[in-house]
Amino acid sequence: MSETLPGLRVQSFAVDRTRAAIMAVVAVFVGLYWLNTVQELDKNEADALEAAKRRAVFTAQSAAEAAETTLDRFRVTLRIAATAAEQGPVALALYGNVMSAGLDDMVLQLFHVSADGYLSYSSLGQAPRNFLGDREYFRTLAADPQRSFVVSPPVMGRLTNKWSLQLAQGVWVNGKFTGVMAIAVSPERWTARLARFEGGPRDVLSLFSPDGFYLLRTRDPLQSFGQQLPSDRPFLADGAAHAGTYVEPGARDGVLRLYAWQRLASGQVMVSGVALDDALAPTRELNRQTVLRGIAATLALLVAVAVILFFIRRSERSSLAIAEKETMQRVTLSAMAEGLAVASASGEILFHNDSFARILPYAQDRLRRAEGALPWDVFAVDGSLLDLAQYPSVITARTGQPFDDVILGVKTSDRDTHWLNINTRPLLGADGKPYAAILTVTDITAERAAERALKESEERYRTVVESLVEGIVVQDDGGAIIASNPAAERILGLGADELAGRHSTDPRWHAIHADGSAFPGDIHPAMVTLRTGERQEGVIMGLRKADDSVTWVEINTAPLWGAEADRPVAVVASILEITNRKEFEDELSRSNSELEQFAYAVSHDLREPLRMIAAYMQLLQRRLGADLSTEAEEFIGFAVDGAKRMDRMLVALLEYSRVGRIGQPMEWVPSRQVLEEALLFLSPVIAQTKAEITVVGDWPEIFASADEIERLFQNLLGNALKYHREGVTPVIQVGARQQGGEWRFWFTDNGIGIVSDQIGRLFKVFQRLHANDRYEGSGIGLALSRKIVQRHDGRIWVESPGPDAGSTFTFTLRAGVAHARMPEGREIASSL
Repeated sequence: MSETLPGLRVQSFAVDRTRAAIMAVVAVFVGLYWLNTVQELDKNEADALEAAKRRAVFTAQSAAEAAETTLDRFRVTLRIAATAAEQGPVALALYGNVMSAGLDDMVLQLFHVSADGYLSYSSLGQAPRNFLGDREYFRTLAADPQRSFVVSPPVMGRLTNKWSLQLAQGVWVNGKFTGVMAIAVSPERWTARLARFEGGPRDVLSLFSPDGFYLLRTRDPLQSFGQQLPSDRPFLADGAAHAGTYVEPGARDGVLRLYAWQRLASGQVMVSGVALDDALAPTRELNRQTVLRGIAATLALLVAVAVILFFIRRSERSSLAIAEKETMQRVTLSAMAEGLAVASASGEILFHNDSFARILPYAQDRLRRAEGALPWDVFAVDGSLLDLAQYPSVITARTGQPFDDVILGVKTSDRDTHWLNINTRPLLGADGKPYAAILTVTDITAERAAERALKESEERYRTVVESLVEGIVVQDDGGAIIASNPAAERILGLGADELAGRHSTDPRWHAIHADGSAFPGDIHPAMVTLRTGERQEGVIMGLRKADDSVTWVEINTAPLWGAEADRPVAVVASILEITNRKEFEDELSRSNSELEQFAYAVSHDLREPLRMIAAYMQLLQRRLGADLSTEAEEFIGFAVDGAKRMDRMLVALLEYSRVGRIGQPMEWVPSRQVLEEALLFLSPVIAQTKAEITVVGDWPEIFASADEIERLFQNLLGNALKYHREGVTPVIQVGARQQGGEWRFWFTDNGIGIVSDQIGRLFKVFQRLHANDRYEGSGIGLALSRKIVQRHDGRIWVESPGPDAGSTFTFTLRAGVAHARMPEGREIASSL
């Protein structure tokens, strides 16, 4: 099982490298072939160029020899004519007649120019008296006795009206210049003879004068007559060689030619031009054919190699696919979390994966069922040992019977017990009979340990729940009871069987509210929790029994959530019997009500006598007037003041007794709005004291009596405004914030502070820490505040560092009766 997918990738890479090597060899072969072909093509073209050069040189030499011969013949002709001219006009005319008879078809005429430059004889007939002394040849021969022969560039004949070459020889008699003997030669006829030396349709032969004027040209001669070559031609350079070659576009037609020149003895230059495109065309065509054949051969080779590689690749893919499939199967088996093995009918392990060996640490002899080998310690769930013939794999290999989810314990060589979940399937031979078994093994030791721990935990939990004094009931998502403990059965007066399946909406509960009104089943705490997913706490419910007695309970509920549920899948309810407490609270409530009524009646009935006493004392003071002594007036003042103070105390006591009895009902009110109303009520005092009041924190909505909470705020704010230090501006901070499961409200001032040992007296009725002549009051404001807070299930206290250090009054409300309505962290400040 050492073969892995990375191994396959290495094998695939080696195959690819082999293919790359084959392609590289083919590429090198093709490269060498084309390198040799290019070299051969270059050689062919070089040989063709050399052949064209040899042809040009040969043509130039041959044409030069022919031109030299022709010039020599013309020299002889002129020499004879000059001798005839020396003998006289008759001899010259006789010779002229011979020339005109066509002895040389290139000669147009033979003529003589006298020493004064006028035409004196022409073989064409009577010569007009034309002046020819301006001709180049005449001036040259007349000026240089040493020049015996001159060939001038083509000129237009004045008698023939044709282009002609003027070949002239000076006539000297007794050392005296007597004129010029000349012949006019047809350049067309001479050119026609030179053209026979040309080898190609665009080859050209030209005869130039020593200074570069065209004398003859086989191509476009008429356009060349009288033209002179640029001085950069090699044969026109000073000291130029007698013969040579060069390559250049034609001066007249631009055709690229290879030129060869040959200088004549008389100084003229014969130039032969071979058109390179024409000369190299056969070779280039041959090279083109060679290239095409090479391309075709290369393409054929590449196609053949591609076809071969294609079939090799397809074969390799098939082999790799098979190998990869086998390897993936082996890797998959090795990577399986389950152990897998193949066992024979004798119990021998024929194959196994890595997980099998990891699940069952073993020595080789414990896998093979050889004689004398240690047996497996295999036992069933009930602890009974199994022999080899009872192993599921052996039974399947022998009979073909499969097994599913068989739980067995195996004690291995490390003496640890492994609990296994085993499944087996038979392997059938060609005859359809089983010869081995495939078994999969899953180690469930941890799962069994977890199940055992869970059972123990459940047993402990059940013991705890059953021993609770509180009743515990579990209801499903429909509200039906699915579990309960003995305490719940005792409190509800029903057995477990009677409770099971009973729904909250079952009318047999006869549930009532604390005030005796019916408690509908759909608003039972469990049903509310199932609908909203929120806990319900401290819900009081009465259950009327068949004997018309009522069992009072306090119920708390909590939701149970599923893994991906968007609503509770069940609810747990705790039930505490509070019948005795309810009766006590009812009795206490009646007692308090009677006390409050008594206090109200006393305070109300006592005010009338006090008012009468105060009225008669004041009437007595007015009647007696000046007759009263100072001491008597003082005594009457004390009596009236005492009556008034007693009246104020009775009013405060009356107000104290009204808390919870007279006022607005409980409802959701915004605490910040109530605070603003309290501040508005106290605005005259705030303005008088120039107090600075800051409101901070997140103020919630509260379930309360709005007028009582407003009175609470007024009392605490008024207390902070009243007890300020003399000459110091009151600075008060009012705030609210949520802290844990309650909302906390505080009123902090910079007033006179409180001595620590006097704090305990503050919230008692008619308890005052200061004399009435310094700070007016009834001594009941903080007691009233405490009663309002307690009525709303809250707490109130005061903290002070000491005298002149200010104080902080704090009260709390449970989060269940207050919830945030303003964004968390928002701070509101106001200064009045």
